[in-house]
Amino acid sequence: MAAREEIEKLKKSWLEDPCWDIECTEGFEEHEQELLAFRLEADAERTKKMEEKIEKRARVVLVETGISNQGAAQAIKTYDEIEYLASHPNYQSESIAETIAIAQVHATLLLAAQMQRIADALEERNKSDEADGNLEFMTKLYKVE
Repeated sequence: MAAREEIEKLKKSWLEDPCWDIECTEGFEEHEQELLAFRLEADAERTKKMEEKIEKRARVVLVETGISNQGAAQAIKTYDEIEYLASHPNYQSESIAETIAIAQVHATLLLAAQMQRIADALEERNKSDEADGNLEFMTKLYKVE
């Protein structure tokens, strides 16, 4: 039977890199139920934090991008969120190809929102009184000769 210190050390190590099912760790078979409960609780807490972060970020996306649809705003994920969702077993599809495709869709939505924000900023700049002075800037930006 593993000592309490070893179990706590294992839990700490797993929290730093939860890439395996902690309850299946060799040498800790007698603590499988405790470790399973620990993993499920940690996963639930991570999921809750991720959902709160997504809702908070969606509010920012609504303001920053002008997207008025709450669902679309929530669909736009940060790169960290995309990586987390693609690697977390609770969010993975049965097919690795489908999981990758979903991650690619999220990345494309993020890039589209960023491009829209840049396009809006450029449009505002061109509408300003300094529009005539922007010719050099726009020429360099689009490499127009």
